[in-house]
Amino acid sequence: MVFTAGGASMTVPTGRIPALQLGVATLPDVEVALIDLPPGVAVDGPLGVNVLDRFRVTFDFRHAAMVLRPEPLR
Repeated sequence: MVFTAGGASMTVPTGRIPALQLGVATLPDVEVALIDLPPGVAVDGPLGVNVLDRFRVTFDFRHAAMVLRPEPLR
């Protein structure tokens, strides 16, 4: 089940990839949603909570950037 920022949800197929590289961080064994994005969408794909919760996430709206920093050890 995928939930959107607008509160909608949909069921989509999923798969697993052996690793996801984000900058210098490599996340092993990541579940991914297999979603067809509409033409003209200039992204490779959305990042889900299963990826984002591994980082401290900051949105820099002035520079249209999302910054991912390693989450401190708990």
